[in-house]
Amino acid sequence: MQEPTMIARRSFSLNAALPLSLTLALMATATAQPAMARTKPKPKAVETALAKGDGERGVSLAEASVAQSPREASLRATLGRAYLKNGRFQSATTALSDAVTLGDTSGRTLLALALAQIGSGQNDAALATLESGNNVIPVADLGLALALAGEGDKGSVLLADALRAGDKSDKLRANLAYAYALAGRWAESRTIVAMDLPADKVDARMTEWAAAARPEAARQRVASLLGVDLAPDAGQPMQLALNKTEAPVQMASAEPAPMAAPTVAAAAPVEAPINPAPAEVALASAAPADPAPVSPAPVTATATSESAPATELPALAPSQPVAQAETFTPPAPVFHAIAVPASAARPVAVALHTARAKAKGKSAAPVDIANGEARSASGTHVVQLGAFLSEKNALRAKKAFLSREKAFAAADVEVTKAMVEDRQFWRVSVRGFNANAATNKCASIRKSGGACFAHSGNLPRNTPAQPAQSKGSGNSQGKALAMATPKGQRGR
Repeated sequence: MQEPTMIARRSFSLNAALPLSLTLALMATATAQPAMARTKPKPKAVETALAKGDGERGVSLAEASVAQSPREASLRATLGRAYLKNGRFQSATTALSDAVTLGDTSGRTLLALALAQIGSGQNDAALATLESGNNVIPVADLGLALALAGEGDKGSVLLADALRAGDKSDKLRANLAYAYALAGRWAESRTIVAMDLPADKVDARMTEWAAAARPEAARQRVASLLGVDLAPDAGQPMQLALNKTEAPVQMASAEPAPMAAPTVAAAAPVEAPINPAPAEVALASAAPADPAPVSPAPVTATATSESAPATELPALAPSQPVAQAETFTPPAPVFHAIAVPASAARPVAVALHTARAKAKGKSAAPVDIANGEARSASGTHVVQLGAFLSEKNALRAKKAFLSREKAFAAADVEVTKAMVEDRQFWRVSVRGFNANAATNKCASIRKSGGACFAHSGNLPRNTPAQPAQSKGSGNSQGKALAMATPKGQRGR
């Protein structure tokens, strides 16, 4: 496994997820107006300035570009990212909102806008922005952004689903650990962190996150995650204000229709989904094993990108070291299943192991070639591989299972809906086992690092089942994940 610091930098680099190096910068003072009119800044110059860490020059160049082409959405977006890079969240919110108004609704711009809004204390607006971009913002970034905006449970559930569905990236695991911490779910957070950090450093990491999770530290959290320093911010220069009356006009309109001010994600809060990208996170000195719930500061990828994931928008995840603490190390790539203890898997624990389906063309008694577990249509037991909060993720997981378990056909792996305490889930399971075969199958899956549980196939399909312990495979390491079971019904 790589050095923790290197992993964190790679996963949480703002330059990588939030290509500020490709952004243009604007000038912030009215006295610079003449210069703006005389010289047309070149994108390459802005790139160079930001890459060299010369944020002020980058902003000046970007402002000059906007002054010359005020209705160019891409230049407004670039300016907004340059402001973010300089720790000016209020100005970034204005510039990025203008970019959205002018038509830039890319995932990168919407994520950057949401982060700027969170850093400015506008959580409701940020949630509305994330909701509008839930189909274009990467899940790893979206989940963490939701957690940063105060929706820790939504964010962690979204990230956990993605992890169980097959996303093994370091970035996603790191973001999930931080999202759990922000949601006050310290046991789950600690479990994931412990997978990649030495035992003597886990407490320190949790302590730092607990300190950073204070409600009043929201602005500092975003800055820390982006790896930037907060700066005085009087707002974007007035001369750069967007004249919304000149918004795009409908060409076919017979009579002048009132210009509808383009919707800016920041304006109307909407329920926000969940997904985002990690950034470096620092750990403080050792602390209590169970720090009080405090919202950590997952960081959108900012500067420092050493092979950071190709994320269009700012990558969210614990980022640069805070207060001389060690940089957070995102989970190592060696990930086979979600090793979260049953007690910690509050959403819905799902094993990331592929279900084997009977080979096409075979009849009544298919056999799992790898493990010799016979199955037949008369089998009374089921091997459940996981459960998800959305059918889409369940189908995605099924596809991943089949790609790894060549002995099974698609028809053998079923996705069924289940209701537990008024919550809807989709289970992924394989039927047709006898009691011993189901137990053996689960044991083999767990041995290879997966998670599952066996239960009687007689349980109603619309209710989740309680896992039956597989012989020889405990769940001390969180491999066996439990699901809620109606009273009186237990897997056999």
